[in-house]
Amino acid sequence: MIRALWVVAALCASCATTSVERRPWIEVESERFVIRSSLGEAATAVLARDLEAYVTAGEVVFGAPFDAPTRIVVYAYDGRGLERPFDRANQPSWFLSSPIGGVLVLRTGSGFSDATPETRFDLARYLLHGNGGLDTPLWYDEGMSAFLSTARRTPRHTLVGEPRFDLQASLSGQVWPSANDVLAVAAVDDAGRRQRALFRARAWVIVHFAQLGELPDSAPRPALDLARARDRAIRPTTRAWFGVPSDDFDPALRRHAGTLGATHLALRESQPPSLSGPTPLACGAIAEELGWLALELERDGLARRYYRHALRCDPSSARAYAGMAAAESLREDFEAASQLRNKALSMAPGDPRVQILAGRSLEWTARETGARADLAAARAHYRAAAAASSDDPEPRTRFARSVLGDERATLAQTREALTALEQSQRLLPGALDVTLDRARAHARLNERSAARDLARSVATRTDEEALRDAAHELLDRTARTKDTTR
Repeated sequence: MIRALWVVAALCASCATTSVERRPWIEVESERFVIRSSLGEAATAVLARDLEAYVTAGEVVFGAPFDAPTRIVVYAYDGRGLERPFDRANQPSWFLSSPIGGVLVLRTGSGFSDATPETRFDLARYLLHGNGGLDTPLWYDEGMSAFLSTARRTPRHTLVGEPRFDLQASLSGQVWPSANDVLAVAAVDDAGRRQRALFRARAWVIVHFAQLGELPDSAPRPALDLARARDRAIRPTTRAWFGVPSDDFDPALRRHAGTLGATHLALRESQPPSLSGPTPLACGAIAEELGWLALELERDGLARRYYRHALRCDPSSARAYAGMAAAESLREDFEAASQLRNKALSMAPGDPRVQILAGRSLEWTARETGARADLAAARAHYRAAAAASSDDPEPRTRFARSVLGDERATLAQTREALTALEQSQRLLPGALDVTLDRARAHARLNERSAARDLARSVATRTDEEALRDAAHELLDRTARTKDTTR
């Protein structure tokens, strides 16, 4: 027994002292995910099945296929050592909407079990928003995403509807309003964090009751599929949604709230998902991917470390030189950035990833120096990368943001940016950050109505405070201007 404990301790010490970029990584692709993992082949295959089962459960719950024009990228590793790369708020997982699409980071070595309820909710909502969820009532968006966030694959079934103890805790001691009042809520973005959590919990209980509870008077269980939820003609009442008046619905709902752990859905897996791989990732390749993620979080020191390692693995990597250039620009060493950028472009002038990284380097340089020539060159690189790949949203999104962040951009440039964002949104339909960028573009063009509609959708549907604040700022600003499209 003591020997076994020493073995476990030695393995844990190895994880703690071996930098993540130095571990063996593999890549596995499924229908809706690209998984980069250092957990080993068996654990990565389990992770892929868990993720696809989660999405399949969502398709059953929402009654609609979850189309994914762009697959979600997953990074899975054990980062519990002293370095703790990509730690955010000391959480074992997080989800990010990025210019390449959704990014899921699972960083404590347990695969999808690392995913917190909040991360699972973010993933569910991203999938829902990507399939028409922005056109649903707010209670449906919140409640159904919270319901799906409980999906968990077991050896025989995928279980949906198990307790969310964090949501139950927020309901403790609270007076229950009528369900009609909850169904009628159109926005909670001006409320405090506690009130938003309370609304989510109440919406979750209503969905849980509708899916698994016993409706009064043997009412038929209603369909809560996406097609019905997007029907704006349905009034926000329990009678319209569930065929039961609120006087009967509310007492039954409160009784159900006391027994939430008693029932759940058990969905049988029809067949294992089709997986491609595992493919071993060269040390330079994974270091470049980790460098990209560090740049996305604007952590220049971490990015430089990973790109340096990539160059040690492959001194001929133009992408690593371009990534180093971007990291040097981020840390404001513009001379080093220029040398590295020129070297990367001379080595691989037609590589879209090199073009994007060169553009980021130039854009960060222009942001600090105000050099218009650098900003124009950055946009030229983004355009070139977009022309080389019709299904890559990143260069289009970055081009558009370089325009929207420029107070001297022309109307023609802003219209070009809006076109690029519309192309990105088709590839990333669930990305609220792109939706807000579109709103900003419409506002620049004095198209106030379109800007406000998009900004309001973002403000009411995001949990990211920075995104919500930006949407509110845009709403406030456009309230003081005229709409030239009328």
